[in-house]
Order: sequence, then structure tokens, then C-alpha cells
Amino acid sequence: MIFEVLYPPFSNSLLAELKAVSDEWLGDRNEMHFSVGQFDNFYLNQAPIAIIKNNDNKVIAFSSIMPVCEHETISVDLIRWKLDIDVPLMDGLYLKMLLWAKEQGYSKFNMGMATLSNVGQVQFSFYGERIAGRVFEHFNGLYRFQGLRKYKEKFKPEWEPRFLVYRKHHSLWLSMLKVMHVIRKKK
Repeated sequence: MIFEVLYPPFSNSLLAELKAVSDEWLGDRNEMHFSVGQFDNFYLNQAPIAIIKNNDNKVIAFSSIMPVCEHETISVDLIRWKLDIDVPLMDGLYLKMLLWAKEQGYSKFNMGMATLSNVGQVQFSFYGERIAGRVFEHFNGLYRFQGLRKYKEKFKPEWEPRFLVYRKHHSLWLSMLKVMHVIRKKK
């Protein structure tokens, strides 16, 4: 296996190879938006991409590196892999990116969000938030937010909360549905 960090501009052939990996990873699911990255040639051409190639020199996994204004932090955005890849290879991709980031002088590594994975789980959550949390547990097939969080937990991240603010007299449910609509919207 070969790990590389590539810098833009990227060739059309590389973008096509990455798109094939991305499409396989997505399967019959739609791209997510808003809080997680999506495959877009223009966007991907704005920053480096970390890749893993197999022994046949074919890309089998990649991660886009989100542009960050703060020069001490590097952030993972879009991460995709071929379906026949074992989870330890993905661990390897993260570890290689961590080592690369350290060599480049970064002191922080942002693994991205695990959107809505902790809704209603805090001791002081309101009743409606607790119910919303249970709904997301049971409809987690929409997107594996909790699985994503569980995967990232093995790296012992320092989670920083992000909040959904809504008006007191507006429905939490309606607000959550609107957020899911924004995340799951089709281009």
C-alpha cells in the first residue's frame, strides 16, 4: 500500500478515479451536505488530498483535507474508500495523515463532525431533545452519524459541541427536519 498527499490542481483522470471510489462508497445513498463534505471537482481542487493506492497503483481510499484559515489545524473533510477495504486500512489512512500533518508543522488534527450523534444524550437535555435522540437512534440508516462518532472515538478526540439554536415557540421536530433536509438535499 502506498500513501501520498497530492496537491492541486488535479488531473481529470485522478478526479475520475476518486469519483469512482466515492460512487462505490456511496452505493445507493445520496451525498450529504452542509456539515459533511461531498464530492465536487471544484471543491476538491482547493486543497490537498490524501490517498492510499494498492499494489496495482489504483486509488482505494482518499480523504480531502479541508482548507483551514488557522495554520495550526488541519481538518479532514470528505473521506471515502472502496467497499472491499478493511477498517484497519482506514485507521492507517488516518494515522498516515496525522503523521503527515505533524511533519508539516500542524499541532491539531480536526476529524470533522459526527452530526446529530449526541442529540439528547446530555444529562440536562430537554424532554424533546431526548425524544429526538431516540428517533435518530432508530432511523440511523439515514446516515450513520453514531457509527461515525463511534469510529472516531478510537482516536480519543476532544469533542467540541455544536448547537442547533431554534426559537422557543418553534417546534424542535420541525427544526430537526429542516436540518436533515439541508444535509440530505440533492444538488
